[in-house]
Amino acid sequence: MRSGYTKLLQRSHGEVRGPAPVEGILRVLGPEATLRRGYSITMNERGKIIPTIAAVRPKMKIRTRVSDGEFGSEILEGKKGANPNV
Repeated sequence: MRSGYTKLLQRSHGEVRGPAPVEGILRVLGPEATLRRGYSITMNERGKIIPTIAAVRPKMKIRTRVSDGEFGSEILEGKKGANPNV
């Protein structure tokens, strides 16, 4: 444990060469990594991210980005509070 802490301190003071810790964190937690884990990003026709069900309407056209590309869809219906695991 102490060794890891020492390395972290050395890196924060520029004593250790290699990628900055922030770059590593972004590589693991960034949008591309999230897509590779099976999540998607859904946007409206103008490219704005759709954060909640309130932002969609029936017959609305949307774009969904996944790890290897994107596709278009049209909203048929939306159900507030629907369980996504069912």
